[in-house]
Amino acid sequence: IFLGFGTAALAYSVTILTVVTLFLKNVFTSRFGQWGYWMTAGVVYLILRKRLRRWLPGMQAILREIKEQFMAWRMTRRQRVGVLGAVVVFALLPTATKVTTEFLLEPGERVEVRAPVPGWVGEVRVREGDAVETGAVLAVLHNPEVETRVTVLQRELELAERSLAAAQGRGDLSESQKWLQERLRLQAELSEAQKKRAGLVLRSSLAGVVTTPFVEQQTGAYVAEGQAFALVANRNTMRARVLVRDRELLDVSEGARARLKVRPYPFRTFGGRVRRILPAAAEDRPVAEPQKLERKGQELTNYFAVVLEFRNAEGVLREGMTGTAKIFGPRYPLAWRAGRSVWRWLRSLVW
Repeated sequence: IFLGFGTAALAYSVTILTVVTLFLKNVFTSRFGQWGYWMTAGVVYLILRKRLRRWLPGMQAILREIKEQFMAWRMTRRQRVGVLGAVVVFALLPTATKVTTEFLLEPGERVEVRAPVPGWVGEVRVREGDAVETGAVLAVLHNPEVETRVTVLQRELELAERSLAAAQGRGDLSESQKWLQERLRLQAELSEAQKKRAGLVLRSSLAGVVTTPFVEQQTGAYVAEGQAFALVANRNTMRARVLVRDRELLDVSEGARARLKVRPYPFRTFGGRVRRILPAAAEDRPVAEPQKLERKGQELTNYFAVVLEFRNAEGVLREGMTGTAKIFGPRYPLAWRAGRSVWRWLRSLVW
């Protein structure tokens, strides 16, 4: 009976204390910001001060025992050397700062091949995954109106040239001038029509790999003017657009060294550089943190987009792969970095 009563009483006390503490913390932090945590701690102390006084003699006895054991302990020579080495490493040995973030791989270059004129796909000459060179033909469209227009203009131009020659042979200057202007007009229209007909042949403006799924199955489909037909990506160089917290942006600079570990290859590390730091805060969220972290309606952290660039000589990296990227910043001793973190935190509260 006493065991059940004591357990229930303890659970009741802990629950009441937790609810009161969380309520006070929310009230104080909403009104006084970071100082609200100190005020909450002070209220908790006032609530528990009687119990703390009862526990104080026992705690003092434990501390005295630990102190006596520590004073009686003598370090060996090896222990002294180890402690000295740890102090030297912590205080003097510089190490690089690291910013770790999730990423999503993108090709270094990619281009959408769009139809400059509308038409029906008459022939597709590539498949998904095919490597193409610059200027390679991807597909041929069919547009009877455009093709017929070129044929009609060619015949009209031939007729105008014959009429011009006949007028010049008769010495009729007014007629010659008329057909000369007509020939110039037809030549301009024919040149424009020939450009449209040439646009029926879709070519790649980039050497790379065709990444559009089932592109070969588009035969017979209608492609509107400006509609994308295929996507060609150059995977020789890959990019990773990562998001860095605003408080970590100080340790990131253009040209900084970066390391990439993708999930499909957990035992391999790819090296690269920071190519660009975008000047404004990003609107999207990190891959690993799709939800915003807010307190009292205010977002806790802003993110800035950083573009990393990696060589893909072996061609094993693909767009859409995810993983973890590390950006290496300036080298400082661990003690300096720890002191800087504390100082920056204090300066954010007291200024």
